[in-house]
Amino acid sequence: MGLRQGVAIMTNSDNGGEVADEYLRAVAKEYGWPDFRPTERTLAKVDAAIYSRYVGTYEIREAGRLNVTEKNGKLYVQGAALGPDPMELLPESDTTFFVLTQDLTFSFEKSEKASETMVLQAGEEKFVAKRVK
Repeated sequence: MGLRQGVAIMTNSDNGGEVADEYLRAVAKEYGWPDFRPTERTLAKVDAAIYSRYVGTYEIREAGRLNVTEKNGKLYVQGAALGPDPMELLPESDTTFFVLTQDLTFSFEKSEKASETMVLQAGEEKFVAKRVK
């Protein structure tokens, strides 16, 4: 028999989905709900000089183009499938990054020059993005 618990979250914002997800994860953590728990990640210390390898435009057939940019020693991703605002990519390792607002992981192939492939992990789904620029 289930716990018969629930939560109702209403927003009135262009970023309402992100806010609702954050509240849902907080409630799940507080009440010990196994679903919707936040994913615990470890922020790695990496040399920001490697970020230039990953800068470029990548294309995922199912989701369109994603632009990876570097600004002030930080890496960002932006694309229509992700929303209007750039999201900071936080390093989990030299080649794997995550964002705080969604359950997304971005992994780049390791190379001495520019990465030609990025793998986007969205929950249980994986998408391979090829560099187009």
